[in-house]
Amino acid sequence: MTLTVGNCVFARSSVEAAPITIDVWYGDVQDFGKLGQPQRWLNILGRVSPSARVSLQYSLNGSPLASLSLGPNDTRLARPGDFNLDLDVAALNNGRNTVVLVATDTLHHRIIRTVTVRYHRGHIWPLPYSVDSRQTKAITDVVQVVDGLWKLEPDGIRTLETYYDRVLAFGDLTWKDYTVTATVTFHGFSPPKKGPPTYGVLHAALAARWSGHAEDEEQPHVKWYPLGTVAEFRFSEHLDRCTWRIFRDGDATTYPTIIEKKQGHKIELGVRYKLKLRVDSLPGHAARYRTKFWTDGEDEPLMWNLDTKEGGERIPSGGTLLIAHNTDVTFGNFSAVPNAHEEANITDEQNPK
Repeated sequence: MTLTVGNCVFARSSVEAAPITIDVWYGDVQDFGKLGQPQRWLNILGRVSPSARVSLQYSLNGSPLASLSLGPNDTRLARPGDFNLDLDVAALNNGRNTVVLVATDTLHHRIIRTVTVRYHRGHIWPLPYSVDSRQTKAITDVVQVVDGLWKLEPDGIRTLETYYDRVLAFGDLTWKDYTVTATVTFHGFSPPKKGPPTYGVLHAALAARWSGHAEDEEQPHVKWYPLGTVAEFRFSEHLDRCTWRIFRDGDATTYPTIIEKKQGHKIELGVRYKLKLRVDSLPGHAARYRTKFWTDGEDEPLMWNLDTKEGGERIPSGGTLLIAHNTDVTFGNFSAVPNAHEEANITDEQNPK
């Protein structure tokens, strides 16, 4: 028996004898777009074992085989053999698509794994939107996994392996002015260092007006801007010195501006907190971003911890992200709500910093 992929014909006997495995983390049948489209790409993630002297290729709907990168690469690919196939949704059929993964070692052992991608074009992710972790049956029912290996636990979605940005996306490319709130519990962190993969930074973060990684020469693409903003709650080895940092105003050629709150927050491992990020359009094609942090179960503080405006609305809309950068965290319940029109231009005097 043979399998044809593009112009290549593979014998099934070589597939069955190959001492290689391809683990596809979120299943051999995956749905995207049922709720909406939070970013330009959809991601098929997994790990090839053993990874030494093995190459990985893929074909989409019978196209010629193309190469995939295998980790680690100090950014999106964390462990040996990790892969992340970023597929442009514009290249997908509405409905059923077939992705064939082909792993080959230097002795010409080969294994093939097929993933069915069911793409639901044209849906708009509902806003408001809320997720109760206790009612969630599968991670991919409520978010789109962009990076990383995650596990659904009773308290929420938890990172299984800490590394460079582990990312969950939800929302829609059409979302404009909204507020996202998420509970987060810190369990631990990777030791910080100046070089990769921590770059001296540990955080849990929310992002708004996200459209997907920008195309670059890397596979998977690694350029994370332009976007509206990413608001990082930066974790510190000194647990009383955790601070907010916002990146905003970045376009395709300009690195985003960094705004940081110097006053520290004290946190405890194992305690659940809330993160909130609000984005508002302002006159003159500008935007305003505000963040706050408090202990879950306590009253929400009236004032924002960090409040900043960008000079131009370079990214007018987009989805949202839950991000863990070199931290072991659980994201519990999370939600997004549209901002009331009459609140869009609240002055500093009405809502002091």
